Amino acid sequence: MKKIKLTIVALLASMISISAHAGNHKELKSIKMSNQDFNVAGFSKYLVQGNAIKVEGVYQTEDGRYSIAIVKNDAKEHDFIGVMINSGNDQIKGGDVRFNFVESSNNNLEGYFYDNYGNSVPVEFGLDKVKLGDISLKKIRSEKLYENLIS
Repeated sequence: MKKIKLTIVALLASMISISAHAGNHKELKSIKMSNQDFNVAGFSKYLVQGNAIKVEGVYQTEDGRYSIAIVKNDAKEHDFIGVMINSGNDQIKGGDVRFNFVESSNNNLEGYFYDNYGNSVPVEFGLDKVKLGDISLKKIRSEKLYENLIS
């Protein structure tokens, strides 16, 4: 009888744990591409002095042409957005929201990249190797970014 009670308690505990975890999972939905009034200096200050999540930050292509801010943006359709800071492309403006992501179970970000026509392309943003298709990105040290902006 004692063994049955322990089994029931363990079963209930696991069901509560599973339902709590499932409640945190969002179903990723594509969004309309938009432009935000994005304050790079304020964001970099938050990265240095605030309570930033590990994935948040500014990422840059190897050639330096594109810089993207990954920002926590808890919404119904995502957990993070990717905002363009600058680009080597006249059709991409600073402040353009070009990505939205949800955090996956393996601590990567899964989401969409939005091309110049607003089409959504599935992408995975890994924290160890940051690659979007053929494009490699590296994270810029927040302290260096902040120092460059305030000097």
